[in-house]
Amino acid sequence: MQMRTLLVPMAAAAALLVAGCTGTPSPDATSTPTPTTNGVEAMEPDAILEAAEEALLDAESVHVSGTVGSGSETFTLDLTYAGANVTGTVEVFGVTAEILKVGNDLYVKAADTSLYAQFLTPEQQALLPMAVNRWVKIQASLAAAFIPVPLSVDKFTVHTPPLEKGDVTEVDGTPAITITDADGQSYAVAIVGQPYILESTYEGNTLTFSDYDKSVTVEAPAEEDVVDLTQLLGLG
Repeated sequence: MQMRTLLVPMAAAAALLVAGCTGTPSPDATSTPTPTTNGVEAMEPDAILEAAEEALLDAESVHVSGTVGSGSETFTLDLTYAGANVTGTVEVFGVTAEILKVGNDLYVKAADTSLYAQFLTPEQQALLPMAVNRWVKIQASLAAAFIPVPLSVDKFTVHTPPLEKGDVTEVDGTPAITITDADGQSYAVAIVGQPYILESTYEGNTLTFSDYDKSVTVEAPAEEDVVDLTQLLGLG
């Protein structure tokens, strides 16, 4: 009898507990479900790329790596863009070079001075020994003649309309929506978090965009390690 006396209150308590757990929650206990995407996958393709470009320009920094171009004009990038500044390495015309862009000035340290020689007259090439193991300073506005690689992130979203929206995919585990322009250049734009461009593909070459919003410091090299090519050539 004693065991039965104990079981009855315990059963009643269990019934009350189950009822409390399965009962209708109070209005205060309810919450709005968190959206699973940022919504860009529902936009028109032009609006998707516009949102992606805005996010790219607003990012504190982004790391871009991969290959662009074709044939003799194939360039390999491993660059970090931080506002108006850039740091990293490129491979251009078969020559590897370190890059520093600080404001309006570009500094290049090439493994081989032949990178500069192809753009200089024979008389100007006499100056090349000064550039060995030193940073060559060039005005960024003139840099395209020597280092024809993107020096600002807005160059990566230049495209040929119209744009076409593709399927949702994944880039390194992040869901993304693809859009493709008339020339076949495609972009994978994140559909969670910020609508960042995660990848861009064109003619079999892929650029990867990563490490958004990392803290990056880019400083000009010491003056004694710099030769000002712009000044030497009278281009300033």
